[in-house]
Amino acid sequence: MPTSPANGAAGSGGVVPGQSGAASGGAAGSGGVVPGQSGAASGGAAGSGGVTGERHMAGRFDEWTKRNVFLTVLAFSAVLISSVITLFTAASDLKGWYESRFDWKEAEYEKLTSLHAGYSFAKFREELGAPLFVQPVRGKDLTENIFEGRGYWVDVVTDKSGTSLSYAVTACKSDFRPKFSFSIGSVDESSGALSVTLNQDFMTQNPVRDFGTLKVYASGATSNSFAFQVIPPSNPTSYKSYGWGLNDACPWRSTLSGDSLDSWLKWQDSHLSSKPYFQMDGLSAPLRGLMDRSIVNTYMETAPHVEESDVYPWQVGVDRILTRTVSQ
Repeated sequence: MPTSPANGAAGSGGVVPGQSGAASGGAAGSGGVVPGQSGAASGGAAGSGGVTGERHMAGRFDEWTKRNVFLTVLAFSAVLISSVITLFTAASDLKGWYESRFDWKEAEYEKLTSLHAGYSFAKFREELGAPLFVQPVRGKDLTENIFEGRGYWVDVVTDKSGTSLSYAVTACKSDFRPKFSFSIGSVDESSGALSVTLNQDFMTQNPVRDFGTLKVYASGATSNSFAFQVIPPSNPTSYKSYGWGLNDACPWRSTLSGDSLDSWLKWQDSHLSSKPYFQMDGLSAPLRGLMDRSIVNTYMETAPHVEESDVYPWQVGVDRILTRTVSQ
């Protein structure tokens, strides 16, 4: 019969009239797209391919690490070292921040007490930076260099060779208290080993009540005011001069509430013709009483064979006329 081969051809791959949809559907089921189900077919293929790809990559990475153990350890070590360096840097930054905010005084104390008159001026610049003020010493072939610190001032007088002939520290902030140690030999049954803590000790706290001189002048006008006990150069002091007392570049404080520069002014008013130097062993009771309650704000020392008056003909340490131009 002539129609059978045609039907057979249609069943094999042709199109049977009336069954084109089924054939198309069969083809779609075999690999085509079934109308209405294209999303499902595509989604299934995509889902299957994504998971298979991830597993394949994970498997390849696992195999790579097993074959390259050295490189794996090296990469891990690099990450670990980088993390440690980051943590160390952060810790260092935190430590620096803490010291700059809360622990800066100890660093300043160490710096100030490591310096001494007689050192090269280059050493002072290395520790303190550039001086804020530089001026000639009146009547002397010397130069005064003034450095500004955090709540304190440093005064260094130098000669032409760049040697420091004097070193003086004046502390303004009441809680800034560097301690300076020195020796003047055996005096008043002491070992001669002394110390002065600025903004803490009073002037007669050291056991040298009757040794040296008191250099004092209290001005009620614009001139500098000062009060210092000065120890002259001698063999027991290694021929250095030492002094401690009050410089008016910073506040004058007293152990008595409300007592300060005014008490010295009252004494000065009754001794207008007095010279600025008084021998400690002949000091009057009023002057000794002022020293007993006046808290030291300045420490000074000179290089060997240098008198205090050679470098400080008037004020000992920084000049208030200069420092008052800078707000502390």
